[in-house]
Amino acid sequence: MVELQNPSDNQTEFQSQHEFSPDRNENTNRNHLATSSFCLQLTFNGIRGADRPSSIQLSSQSLEDEARQSEEQLAASRQTLSILENEVLKLERANKELCSESEIKELLVLEQAINRLEEELAQCRTSAINSSEELVLKTAAAKATRTKRFETECALRELQLSICRRKLEYATAKALNEEDEELRMKNAEELQQKLYFLLEQLQEMARQLPLQYQQRMPYELLSGLANCLLNETIFKIVEGLTEIQQVTEKQLLQQRLKLLHRHRAEKEALAKKTPDSVTEAEKMQVANHPVELKQADMNLILQLDQVVADQQGTLEKAGVPGFYLTSNPQEIQVQMYVLEFILKLGKESENNTS
Repeated sequence: MVELQNPSDNQTEFQSQHEFSPDRNENTNRNHLATSSFCLQLTFNGIRGADRPSSIQLSSQSLEDEARQSEEQLAASRQTLSILENEVLKLERANKELCSESEIKELLVLEQAINRLEEELAQCRTSAINSSEELVLKTAAAKATRTKRFETECALRELQLSICRRKLEYATAKALNEEDEELRMKNAEELQQKLYFLLEQLQEMARQLPLQYQQRMPYELLSGLANCLLNETIFKIVEGLTEIQQVTEKQLLQQRLKLLHRHRAEKEALAKKTPDSVTEAEKMQVANHPVELKQADMNLILQLDQVVADQQGTLEKAGVPGFYLTSNPQEIQVQMYVLEFILKLGKESENNTS
């Protein structure tokens, strides 16, 4: 049974503790009550267990805190609710705007355009891959064709060179071992006139040379050359040597172009690789290109020197004055002038004959 104390007694005790007065201002009493704490004590009469209290005290301060927290939570909830309502209004407004038929149609058209562009992009990628594969195949085919052409041209040059050498050997043998029928048919007077004509032409061409080379072509050399040119087989020998030289020069040029093409292909293949996939051997191979090209050029020069030596030996055997094996640049230049004289006189002889 709960025993309730007399309210007047509690009021008297409360007023005595906090000095409340009925005569005081109501607002003052309310403020004093709000800033003060009091306890409401409930006392139970009867038998209760030893572990159960006979009275309960309720603190006014905890009730006020809970009330204040509830008010704060309520205010926060109202604010959140207001924000959500605003968001709902915005979404409804946006939904209404999107719900228009024209915009829906535009969106459908844009979606179709995007799908079409994606299909075109896929087709472009496929065609690019196919084009790349075709380019690789065409490049490989072009390289193979170029290599085959180089090999064919080299073989053709070798054949031409062999034919020229055989023709030269035949003409040289004819000049050394057989008498010219025309010399036996002509009388001494015609031969003398032709000798004077050839000597006069040689002297005229020699006077057009630089002074330092004029001194290296005395009368004895020009007279012996004119006497040698009475046999027209010498013209054929010189023409054969010139043809051999031209074929050899073209062949050497093709070899150099083939080497340059291989160097360019190796550089392009190295440039297409990633830095991690390039080996040291490939780097050294590309770095050695200048040295390899220099060695190839030296080999070409040696082959040209051999051609000059072959010309000197052949004309020396044919009895042409001024020709012998030498590596002196000035003497070689004199021999080149003599060959030029012979070629000019040979062309004039052909024109007169025709």
